[in-house]
Amino acid sequence: MALDSIRNDDELRLNLTSLDGKGYMAYKNISGKYHYKREGFTLSIDHVQSDPFASPSRLRIIINRDKFGFPKKIDCNRSRRIGFCDFITRRFAKAIYHFTQGHRGSGKSGRISIDSPHQEILDRTSVIATDTDIEVRFTVGLPAYGRNIAAQEALAIFFDEIPILVEETLLYENFDVSLLLEYIEVNEDADYLRSELKNLGLVSFIANQSMLPRMSGIDDRPSDSESVVPFVSPISYEVSVNVPNAGKIWGMGIPEGVTVIVGGGFHGKSTLLKAIELGVYNHRPGDGRERVVTRKDAMKIKAEEGRWVHHVDISSFIHHLPQKMNTECFSTPNASGSTSQATNIVEALESGTDLLILDEDSSATNFMIRDGQMERLVPRQKEPITPFIQHVRNLYDQLNCSTILVMGGSGDYFSQADHVICMEEYNAMDVTIQAHDIAQTGPAIVKASKPKQFFNSRIPSPLILEGFKHKGARKVKPISKTKILFGTNEVDLTHLDQMVSESQLRSISDSLIYALKYLDGKRSLNQIADLIITDLETKGLNILGPQGIGSYAMFRKQELMAAFNRLKGIKYTYDSE
Repeated sequence: MALDSIRNDDELRLNLTSLDGKGYMAYKNISGKYHYKREGFTLSIDHVQSDPFASPSRLRIIINRDKFGFPKKIDCNRSRRIGFCDFITRRFAKAIYHFTQGHRGSGKSGRISIDSPHQEILDRTSVIATDTDIEVRFTVGLPAYGRNIAAQEALAIFFDEIPILVEETLLYENFDVSLLLEYIEVNEDADYLRSELKNLGLVSFIANQSMLPRMSGIDDRPSDSESVVPFVSPISYEVSVNVPNAGKIWGMGIPEGVTVIVGGGFHGKSTLLKAIELGVYNHRPGDGRERVVTRKDAMKIKAEEGRWVHHVDISSFIHHLPQKMNTECFSTPNASGSTSQATNIVEALESGTDLLILDEDSSATNFMIRDGQMERLVPRQKEPITPFIQHVRNLYDQLNCSTILVMGGSGDYFSQADHVICMEEYNAMDVTIQAHDIAQTGPAIVKASKPKQFFNSRIPSPLILEGFKHKGARKVKPISKTKILFGTNEVDLTHLDQMVSESQLRSISDSLIYALKYLDGKRSLNQIADLIITDLETKGLNILGPQGIGSYAMFRKQELMAAFNRLKGIKYTYDSE
């Protein structure tokens, strides 16, 4: 917008005063940019809601970082800038709680909100920082009683509360600089740690003194129990890494290969695994997992009974099904536990993952293992499932894809494991030698023959998206924390345990439409996903929607491809067809 189109904040005051008692649609008159002379910031009102019960209005605060005292060197690279923006977002959210009145009037009236982060530090659009400006994006429920404008309440928001939010959150002299630097440096160190994993031959790193337990299974905040045991690496797995800010860090490095985590119930197996699977993201200072990192493409694999599957080659794991169902080109609207888990592995491999993460508690038992007694009763030639245990070595030997899995009820995987870690009262111990000794006394596991390939690259047809080319033709939007409405179909991502934010879901939702740019019936799904991720990382998440949306968060290629794979009605062909 040209400089001469920025109006004075006095005009906003007069305009709001004149709207008192008018119908709600009159709020449309306040759209535009306003410069607050005394405070020195610009307020942009990008979208005005049409009704007090509609989605709230979108606003942006824009400041010149030099005038507000922010040094450029503080966020001089991408990693530091993401940490910097995350810190300001959290600070702004906290200030909303302390300095605004909240709900007043009908519907969403008076509510100020920002896309608040959880434990992870993600690239978001809630705060955008450049070398010259900082922009905070938030929403406001414009006040009304019934459907009549409440001007006095609106004036309080625009001329009392918003200036206070700016002063408290965007004036550098009011910052606890040491706390800001902690966020920035923790993020930078985590990114560096993750980038070093492959060079070190590791798939995951868990720093000593990490605090892994959470409040509960549905509350990802660190446990506040005084009995929490800090993580300490077994000596045999202990490695050190020099990171840019904290210097030398010691912890447990999980090497490439097959790793089995064992231990009694409630001794910390799944807690460790959960920290590993979420180590694909960075975590805020104080989370306890700030220095737990995992290969960025790692994929948690679960059984997902009932999921949609189309044109996936699961023949390495499932074959000669009854009714001569073709597992080299498997499709079903309602997969079983075993076929869904096989599909999830094949699709993860198609996405380029080099680490599979599994927990027996969320796996199909008949897919994971088959003991000798069952094999004597039901001969192998009559069993269509080749259990995962027979392919876990092939995956590493053939594709260099490692596996970390939790097993509490079967020791058969000991013979296939390179590394066995036992959790006892949240203490990690190396029991690899003992496990291998035990494996020598048990029945031999017959490794499945190497398949020609574990997956085929698939090309999605653009036909399902044709009806979405014109705005408003069909709706694509999140309808819950884990589901996307795509026209009349639901895309259910409930079982993707590495999705950590509703804002990621919103970004993925709009990326399904953005994909029209690359869906040509020639590119593979993996190629399309790579192109979308590259665009988002180079051009920013803003390319997904209208100006000023502050509720996007970066996601991984794996979750984007998983959304496509669960999109009912989409058709695929193999790259070689």
